[in-house]
Amino acid sequence: MNAENMDVDKYLSKNERNIINNLDIRSNLASQEQKKSRDFLNLPLKKLFQNWALNMNQIIKELTYFIANSRKFSTYFNDIDDTNRWFIGLKNFFSELIYIFIKNNRSIYFGLSLILFGFLIHIIQISS
Repeated sequence: MNAENMDVDKYLSKNERNIINNLDIRSNLASQEQKKSRDFLNLPLKKLFQNWALNMNQIIKELTYFIANSRKFSTYFNDIDDTNRWFIGLKNFFSELIYIFIKNNRSIYFGLSLILFGFLIHIIQISS
């Protein structure tokens, strides 16, 4: 305990300190339970599929918006001799594109989609 808490503790009764400790323990347990319920590995399959569908829907919407507004990057590529602007434009383009896939813990679901897509391509290739 730091000095500030020790000053407060001398003004609290034993009952009040017990209540504060009890609330602290309950808060820690609730926080641990909340972390456990959000964990990707603890989700039931139905909830996992719902989250996957929701995230893929959001990715497709944002990719559509990104492609529709990709003209804003054309200013970086106007001058063919200014390669520094080209690199800045490419960096900005790819950073925004990658951000779409990793925003809000979507990377797990996007990676799952890539694995499923790769598996399907493999099955198609084997069966041909």
